[in-house]
Amino acid sequence: MARAVLALSAALIVGCDGPPLPAPEAGLAPRATLEPIHTIGDDETADPMYLFGWLRSATLAPDGAVVVADGQAQQVRLYDREGRFSHLLAREGEGPGEVQRVSAVRYLGGDTVAIYDIRWPRLTLVSLEGEVHASLEVNYVRGRQLADGFVGRSSGGWWVFTGSTFGPNGSRDTAHHYRWRDTATPLEPVLELPSTHRFLRAGDDRMGGGRPHPLAATVQRALVDDSLFATDGVDSVVVVPLDGSVGRSFALPSRGEVEVDEALDAIERYRTSEGEPTNYDEVPLLDRVPRVDALMSDDQGRLWFQWYEAEHDSSWGSGRVGGEWVVTSLDGEPLFEVAFPEGLHPLEVRGDRLLGRFVSPLGVESVAVYRLRLPPPP
Repeated sequence: MARAVLALSAALIVGCDGPPLPAPEAGLAPRATLEPIHTIGDDETADPMYLFGWLRSATLAPDGAVVVADGQAQQVRLYDREGRFSHLLAREGEGPGEVQRVSAVRYLGGDTVAIYDIRWPRLTLVSLEGEVHASLEVNYVRGRQLADGFVGRSSGGWWVFTGSTFGPNGSRDTAHHYRWRDTATPLEPVLELPSTHRFLRAGDDRMGGGRPHPLAATVQRALVDDSLFATDGVDSVVVVPLDGSVGRSFALPSRGEVEVDEALDAIERYRTSEGEPTNYDEVPLLDRVPRVDALMSDDQGRLWFQWYEAEHDSSWGSGRVGGEWVVTSLDGEPLFEVAFPEGLHPLEVRGDRLLGRFVSPLGVESVAVYRLRLPPPP
């Protein structure tokens, strides 16, 4: 089975079922709106349990409860649907229900939340009341595989992980995607995609290969049912069924092509205004402008794409907060669009609730919950 999946992933990179379907033009889709419900972490005078040192991840339960992983305190906290702190699901330590480098939390259904600790790496399954159901050591090949990121669990029972290897100066990183069944089996590669171009400056030889190139989109992915959706942000979305069946691809939605010179000028203006001008003579430039910057899915089987905007290019390193998103079917057909307030990046949508990470102008992180109001049907 592993061999079949590897062959599938190699074929998908070049388009296993022919060229992607044409990209639908966006801009004609109706608009959804967001209504704020509550925010956790925006009051710097509050109790420490309402403050976050490093907001690594968050997830929503169906009853509106919010689970937040704080990477500085090494805690996983549960807040009720009104935003009131309830109890800890995990604290710092090495024993059952404890973490050392928590990096992700995911609601799995029922009363179960998965907590991923990259230190071991280990998955801990806990109830919303804090009872430890299971502790799973992720079986990966040290020195050959990187299980840096936890995507989630598919409807077919596959755990999905990601990792990255860094290319030498001027070349591309590679994003790796794995499926995993249980502790008795190893991680199985299912997809590799070229990722961010990077460049080195003098003295910038730390792990990671330096800063991203201007116009360099990173690989984004989402899990829907038993399929992995992934894109490099430039051309198409690759769909990998985790059961090993034949995959497909489709073109990214588009709102019109942006010229390279136009995008570079916008990046330069923005960085200069922040006191960080860039000399593009130092780096080899790319000849394509990304279409999208981010991808996620929701519990209704929709895909959410964030439009690329040059002033938030990854080379600037400011992160993508706020901005315009388009929500599509699983074939990339636009359903509706939504604008996010400056400072807000969505993390998850469950029912009519949207959970996001908010960053204030001073860099203070908080968790914000909004009600998603869909446009009326046509």
